[in-house]
Amino acid sequence: VMNPAAQRCTMPVWRSRWRICQPDAEVIFERFRRGTSRRGARTSGAGLGLAIVKAIAEGHHGRVELRRTEGGGATFVLILETDS
Repeated sequence: VMNPAAQRCTMPVWRSRWRICQPDAEVIFERFRRGTSRRGARTSGAGLGLAIVKAIAEGHHGRVELRRTEGGGATFVLILETDS
């Protein structure tokens, strides 16, 4: 969603049905971190995906945020500053 007044573009990029607890939310964008609910689960992944998204966003003078949704899920939102 473009917001010319705020000079930014906001894009929800992924909705999760997984509940993300507060301790996980504080470290979710760090490299090699996986949520406590996923530890020991039969899933693959090294805990790099969200760290890469954060690095790319920051490389473009933006950021990525975790926003909680009703029902316990979450939306990851990419926010990029625009040149007016």
